[in-house]
Amino acid sequence: MSLFGRRQEEGAAAGGARAAALPPDAHLKPSILSEGMTIRGDVVTPQGILHLDGTVVGQVQVTTLAVGPAGTVEGNVTATGVTVKGTVRGDITCDDLVLAATARVTGAVRYRTLTVQGGAVLEGPVTRRE
Repeated sequence: MSLFGRRQEEGAAAGGARAAALPPDAHLKPSILSEGMTIRGDVVTPQGILHLDGTVVGQVQVTTLAVGPAGTVEGNVTATGVTVKGTVRGDITCDDLVLAATARVTGAVRYRTLTVQGGAVLEGPVTRRE
């Protein structure tokens, strides 16, 4: 084989290894709610990713939720993975929850794995679920 053929095969092998290491929702395209935007109503996309820098006043049901530093949810959240850098006023039910140092959460939290960085504020009952 030629040198180019080997490089192509090596690249395909490396790409295959990288693809296997991606999270299960990596094929999903994120929806982004930018800072300054507000949705009043429920956001339901069971097979979706939501990056939130704006505000949602309503329930959020997604696969993965990332609340940016300027983001706010005023309602309950149900997701597989949740990362909060902003504010959530409502209950969170998820498998994996990460609260960054800038996170402000008020409400009941049910999780399987929890990571809390120093400085995060969590007010409400916290329950590990099986």
